[in-house]
Parts: sequence; structure tokens; C-alpha cells
Amino acid sequence: MSLYLFLSLAASCSAQQMPQRTHPVSQEFISDGSKTDNDGTVYYIYKDGMYKEAALTKEPELIGGHSLMETLITLNIRYPDIARQKKIGGTVMVSVVIDADGNLEDAYIHEGIGGGCNDEALRAVRLLDQTGFEPAEIKGKAVTVKYDIPITFLPK
Repeated sequence: MSLYLFLSLAASCSAQQMPQRTHPVSQEFISDGSKTDNDGTVYYIYKDGMYKEAALTKEPELIGGHSLMETLITLNIRYPDIARQKKIGGTVMVSVVIDADGNLEDAYIHEGIGGGCNDEALRAVRLLDQTGFEPAEIKGKAVTVKYDIPITFLPK
């Protein structure tokens, strides 16, 4: 059996679905009249002790671009034996926090599917920090941002 991995930064999750880690998430929307992204990804910035949904003027991006991120994850991920044997498939949502300096501050499983896929998706995403990120910006100011990276495992 082989793994078909599809990575898309299109994630749709509401503030109610975001896990309450160290800081709660507000349902307040922060907008400065800037463009919103068109791939459906929801971004949260840390403000006043909680993460709040925000429209960014510049989205965070792996140094080298989106295609490099897809390539690195695809090359580094391994389909877990348990998931292969049990034919476990689905999408793992990895929440990441990219700080204002472009460092991967945190990565954790927002939604998982088990069978070792959660750990493998998290491992592959954490490896991206070796390359680094261009930070997100609002009105030219770098900000810490949180968003989800969905990684889909399809057994065959």
C-alpha cells in the first residue's frame, strides 16, 4: 500500500473549534481593512491575552514558498504501519504558532485521526522550523499568528 498525501493550507475552522491552549480564543474579529486570504485559512493573532481572528496584510509563509512546504512535508512524512494495517485515513489538523520573528513557536494536534498519523503529521510539521518562516504582518508590523495546516492521509 502506498500513501497519497495531500497538503492544503485551506482550513476552515471557527473560533469555537480552536482548542484552548495557554490562552483562550476570542470571537472578536480584528480588521484593518486589508485583504483577506482567498484560500479559506483562518488566522488568529495574540492580543490582550487571547487569540483573535484577524485579517492579515501579509500571510506567514515558509521561506521558499508554499510549494517547498508541500514538498518538505511529502518527503519527510511516513505512513504509520498501524494506520496502514487498519486502513486509517483522514485529515490531521496541525495548529501552528509562528512568532513575529518567523520562528515556529508551537505546533500541536487540533484534530486527529489516530493510528500514529497524528504523531507523524506533527513530526513532519515541526521539521519545517529548520527552514524558517516569513512572519505574518498587519499594516507592515510583524505579528505572532496561529493557524491550521491540514495533512490528509489516504490509505490504498
